[in-house]
Amino acid sequence: MFPREQRLKKSQDVVFVLRKGQRRATPLVACSFLRRPGTLSRVAVIVGTKVSKLAVTRNLCKRRVRSILKERPLPAGDLIVQLRPGAQNLTFVQLRDQIGQCLK
Repeated sequence: MFPREQRLKKSQDVVFVLRKGQRRATPLVACSFLRRPGTLSRVAVIVGTKVSKLAVTRNLCKRRVRSILKERPLPAGDLIVQLRPGAQNLTFVQLRDQIGQCLK
């Protein structure tokens, strides 16, 4: 879990980043990033019910993404990582590669 000041918590912030941010995607992962110089990086991970109906599986996916993001240096700004259906079947290494392609 990221510290409170490094999380995107308000839905209006998430919607703003999704609308105004730069977007990159792979078939199973989509990332939106909005630069905000001089601020901490803030992160949100979105895993919808289309990925899995089971909350246990969605939470596992979120934990994996958070772990991957903690390993990487993040630039100042807001980042949203969305997983698409099929991402629940990826191994940790495959998911790390997909997120790495999005964040290049």
